[in-house]
Amino acid sequence: MATIPKMTLSRFIKEQREIQNITYKDLADKSGVTLSTIRGYGNGTADIMLSKLARMVKATGHRLCICKEKDRTGGNQRGLETKQKF
Repeated sequence: MATIPKMTLSRFIKEQREIQNITYKDLADKSGVTLSTIRGYGNGTADIMLSKLARMVKATGHRLCICKEKDRTGGNQRGLETKQKF
C-alpha cells in the first residue's frame, strides 16, 4: 500500500501513465471518464468528482481509500492511499 499524502492528482496521473505506458485516451477508455475531464485533471484545471477519481485510480490498477488522519496523539491518518492490486 502506497500512501500519497503530498502527491497531486496531476502528478499521480502522469506517473501512472508513464509507468503503464498509456495515453490520456487509454485511461479515458479504461475508466469511462471523458478524455477532456482527464486532461483537465492532468493539468490541474478541472475540479474533481470523487466518483470519477475512484474510476480513474481503479483503471490504473489501484484502489482509492480515504482514511482518518493521524493526530499528534497517535490517532488514525486522513489522507489518500492507493492500494496496488496484484
